[in-house]
Amino acid sequence: MIKEQQKELKQLLRYLFMEKSILLSSMTRVRAVLYIINENKDISLRELASHTKQNIDKLFPLLYTCSVLGFIKITKSNVKITILGKKFLKTPYETTKKVLKKTQPFKEIFKLLKNNSMCTIELTHLLIKKDLLSGNPTELEELLKQSLNSWCINTNILSYDIKKDMWHLKSTLS
Repeated sequence: MIKEQQKELKQLLRYLFMEKSILLSSMTRVRAVLYIINENKDISLRELASHTKQNIDKLFPLLYTCSVLGFIKITKSNVKITILGKKFLKTPYETTKKVLKKTQPFKEIFKLLKNNSMCTIELTHLLIKKDLLSGNPTELEELLKQSLNSWCINTNILSYDIKKDMWHLKSTLS
């Protein structure tokens, strides 16, 4: 019984950590850490922390995001860039489109925006309702807006009307 509860708690923490880390990690920060990893081929977490001038614990959300997106592999205490990670460095916009359409919560956001434009509040509440986000809705709205700007505006996946606070799907994501 206790092992089952521990397993459920571990899965819940991993889920919560993942959802926030993807939203908190900007495309710029992901690219910056990938450049460092790529330059050093096989780098230890300690060396990576030294290169980025951050504590290892501050790097975990960013590294988790890179891992979930398929850009890095973490083994024991070393980090390696994947073929997809190298491709992301060369063609960030094309690679981002391919990766995000398979990654939650972006996958669901694109589905929701396929036939409709939506405001940030509506998107946030729908993602909460679908258990893809959890937490304070007001904080999540701002976090979602920042994340969509970072990952989806420059890549021409979404457009945003700041006056109306409306998101529009621009790309077919082919």
